[in-house]
Amino acid sequence: MTATVETRRAPHMLAVAVSVLLAVALLAVGVALLLPPVRTVTIAVAGQQVTVETRGRRVRDLLADLGIRLRPEDRVRPAVDTPLQAGMRVTIDRARPVVLDVSGRRRVHYTHARTLRALLAEVGIALHRGDRVYLNGAPAALDTPLPLVRW
Repeated sequence: MTATVETRRAPHMLAVAVSVLLAVALLAVGVALLLPPVRTVTIAVAGQQVTVETRGRRVRDLLADLGIRLRPEDRVRPAVDTPLQAGMRVTIDRARPVVLDVSGRRRVHYTHARTLRALLAEVGIALHRGDRVYLNGAPAALDTPLPLVRW
């Protein structure tokens, strides 16, 4: 006596394997389509320049990825909301701190001013006859350049 058993497991298993592979491929393509492309961007801060690759969509994303924090007085070109493009250059001009002592009251002000005159105008200080201006403890003219500080 001969018993014959036919099984259909092999074709079923093949169909499952093909379905799984197709699902994985579709998922990979979907993820690749959702991810922004890698862009090469140059960033310059305080005279230092570096070229990086990023998937960030905007300048703010690039800065966040690099851990760069900005003060409200810092200047970023192009603006932080600008979409990133391959080959783009992002420049950060940091405002520098200046300690102002006006009639014995001290405060720190962050500025891009290049001269004492520009600094005083920026903070709204009008000089009157008899007022004296000092820079680092020495008498100074209003057109005296402010020392550059690199960080």
